[in-house]
Amino acid sequence: MFSIQSTEISQPSNNQSQSNQSNNQSGNTQSNITLLEQIYSEVISITDSKKVITLDEVSLALLSGNSLFILDGEKTILVMDTVGGEKRAIQEPQSETVIRGSRIGFVENIATNIAIIRREIKDPNLRFDVHEVGRRSKQKLAVCYIAGIANQEILDEMNRRLKSIDIDFAPDSGSIEQWIEDSSLSPFPQILDTERPDRFTYNLLQGKVGILVEGSPFAIIAPITFGDALITVEDYNARYQRIYVSVDPPWKKQDLQSTSGNLNASSNQNANGNLNAQGNQNANGNQNSQGNQDSQDNQNSQNSQNAKDKQNSEGNGQSIFKKVQSKLTKDQNN
Repeated sequence: MFSIQSTEISQPSNNQSQSNQSNNQSGNTQSNITLLEQIYSEVISITDSKKVITLDEVSLALLSGNSLFILDGEKTILVMDTVGGEKRAIQEPQSETVIRGSRIGFVENIATNIAIIRREIKDPNLRFDVHEVGRRSKQKLAVCYIAGIANQEILDEMNRRLKSIDIDFAPDSGSIEQWIEDSSLSPFPQILDTERPDRFTYNLLQGKVGILVEGSPFAIIAPITFGDALITVEDYNARYQRIYVSVDPPWKKQDLQSTSGNLNASSNQNANGNLNAQGNQNANGNQNSQGNQDSQDNQNSQNSQNAKDKQNSEGNGQSIFKKVQSKLTKDQNN
C-alpha cells in the first residue's frame, strides 16, 4: 500500500524572478560578445581586419571593396580587407633613372608602398600615421617617420596642416604639397618629391617626414634645405660619399696608411728621377747652346773674313783699272 504525501511548491517571489531574468540577459550578452571576439581572434584569418560601429564606416568599407561580417544581435561589425582589382607591378622609376642603384619604384597602391618601405627599414620605431583626405574620394594618406629621430614639433605641425585640407579629391601628391608648403610664392623648393624608395628611406633616416598618398607613385618629403634638392641618388651610391654613411674598420685604415706611405715614397722617387732627368736635360741643353754659339761665332768670323777679302779684291780690281786707264790716256796724248 502506497501513501502519497503532498508537498507544497513555493512560488518564487517577484524580486527573485527579476534578478534571474537580468542574469540571463547579461549571460546572453556576455556569450554573444564572447562569440564575436572568438570569431574575430580565432576564426577570421585575414590579417587586415577591424571593428566598426557607425554607418559611415560601414558604407566606406563597402565602397572600398572590403567584406563585412555581421553577427545577429551585435552592433559591432567586422570589416575584412578583401580589396582586389588590377594594379601596376613594381617597375624602375622613369623620372629618376640611375646607373648604379636600386631599380624599385613606388606604385599607385599605398599598401604596396608601405610594404616596400617596411622591407627597406626593419626598425620597430618606424611609424605610419594614416589620415583621410578628400570629402568625396576618401583617399588614404600615410605620414611616415622614425620615432626618436624625427622632431616632434615638425610632426605636430605636419598633422595640423594635413587636418586642415578641405578638398573633394586629391589627384596626386602635388595637391597635398601645395596645401602644406610654407609659402606658395617662393621660387625655391620647399618640399622634395621622389619616386624612389631608397631616396625616401635615406631622408627618413635623417629625421625628415615623408608622406604617401593613395593613387600617386610620388612621395613627398619635408622639411628640406636647398642643398637637398641638388642631391641625386647616385650621390649616395658613389664611392666618394662612403665616408659619410659608414665607418671603415681599423685594419682598413692601416692598409690605407701603408698604401699612402708607399704612394709618398713612390712619388718622392719619381720626383728625384724627374729632377735628375731635368738636370741632365739642362746640361745637354747648355752644351747644345754652347755649341750653337761657337758655330755661330765661327760662321760670323768666316762671313766677316769673306767680306774683307771681297773688299780687298774689289780694291785691287779698281787700282788695276785706274792704272790701265791712265796708261791709255798717256798713249792718246802722245
